Amino acid sequence: MRVNIYCCLLACALGCHVSADLFHKVVEERQVVILPCRQPVKNKVTWSRERDGRKVDILTVDGDRDIKHIKDPGKRFSTFADKSLVIARADVSDSGKYLCDDEEAVELTVIPLGTRIHSVTERTSFSLNCPHDVGGSHDPGWRREMAGKEKPIRSDVSTESRSLIFTEVGPGDSGLYYCDGKPAGYLNVTTQKKPDGGGKGKTPPPTPPTTTPPPENSAPSDLWPVCVRTVVVVIYLITMISITAATWRKAGQIQNQKRPSAERGTDP
Repeated sequence: MRVNIYCCLLACALGCHVSADLFHKVVEERQVVILPCRQPVKNKVTWSRERDGRKVDILTVDGDRDIKHIKDPGKRFSTFADKSLVIARADVSDSGKYLCDDEEAVELTVIPLGTRIHSVTERTSFSLNCPHDVGGSHDPGWRREMAGKEKPIRSDVSTESRSLIFTEVGPGDSGLYYCDGKPAGYLNVTTQKKPDGGGKGKTPPPTPPTTTPPPENSAPSDLWPVCVRTVVVVIYLITMISITAATWRKAGQIQNQKRPSAERGTDP
């Protein structure tokens, strides 16, 4: 079923770019996620997700219909008028690579609610500690995940006293880190900007999510400025339509007044 929020539909039609500029997208669970296609779309579009080497079709947009290929009792998956995929109340299990008509759209990473975000500049040292509620093991197991896929941790990263120690982080170290199966934090490594422009062409790191998710039944907060603009446009269109209708009505009245005079002039 399509998202029936008229304002949001118009916002997307006016060029709302929630995640189009990022190939990697990171959000906290329970947020609303909007994933647009990265290429021109046709009347019929199929959205799918790739995870653990398997591709699963989610839904097909055919005209005004959303034909779902998965069970969706909570009605979390829908589309906007521009064929963007909308995921309501995102879950950690929604992480993965999303494809629009078999073309890569975005790699989505959904992190657990309350996970701490660590923004670190590349080439600096950093230590990531195990959560306090992890068992008393002095040598816990560490793993890293990105877009629902497990990524290797560099061999030169050491462990000491239940901490993961980076002597010099790099953009490739970004990701969600788990300590003995529990989320220890999301590491967001930012690239240093060089005054001579030497940093041009590098892929920007994932943007960390906000720590406070929006209410479950609300639209994304970054749509409201566009919605305000949309309301102004709608009011303007309604005003113009009203003026045009009034003009036509007045012209019709004048024409009706002239008609009896013309009829009397033709009587024998």
